Amino acid sequence: MVRFFNKPKFLIPTIIIAILAVIFTRQLSSNSSSLLSGLSFAETILSSPTPVPVQEVTYKSEVYSPDGTMKVVMNKTSKNQTLANYTFTVSEVSGTNEKIIFSKTLGENQEIQIPENSWSPDNKYLFLKENDISYLSFMVFKANGESFADGSEFIDVVPLFEEKKFGYNLSDITGWDSNNLLHIFTVKENGTKGQSYWFDVGGKIFYILGSR
Repeated sequence: MVRFFNKPKFLIPTIIIAILAVIFTRQLSSNSSSLLSGLSFAETILSSPTPVPVQEVTYKSEVYSPDGTMKVVMNKTSKNQTLANYTFTVSEVSGTNEKIIFSKTLGENQEIQIPENSWSPDNKYLFLKENDISYLSFMVFKANGESFADGSEFIDVVPLFEEKKFGYNLSDITGWDSNNLLHIFTVKENGTKGQSYWFDVGGKIFYILGSR
């Protein structure tokens, strides 16, 4: 005769406790992982460098035409002292009929200036001076904003002068000797004063001046 024995009464509670222990352990592990992940994310935010705000500085200058009726205005906007945007506008002195004639962005150690004698006597032309430390550029514009006959926005005097191979380096343009003639100064390779020239804007022709 087979006899059946009842399971000990303490077995079922033991199994339940074991199951709860496993569940608790897994939940604790999951919570710990989430906590560590949150701490890692917080550390990343705190350790990230604070972005430096872009600082814009605007500088303005203007030069009037000889008869005082027109003006050319330069607006220079610098960003963090690394890049600068130059915009040049021409208008009547009152500010009416304003038009942009040129705009350019330059880096450090570069600049564009409006010479004080920028305007031609008849207000038809004006020129700007760009300085790139090792290179000078003199750009002649039509004051009405129109292009030249060949479609160019401006006449860059220096390359035209270099093409002639006069044996001098163009060092400066001091202004207008007539409605069409720009006065050019040069230097020799050794830095001493060279021959002076006129540049005829209309015909893009250079004339040697009688005296230096």
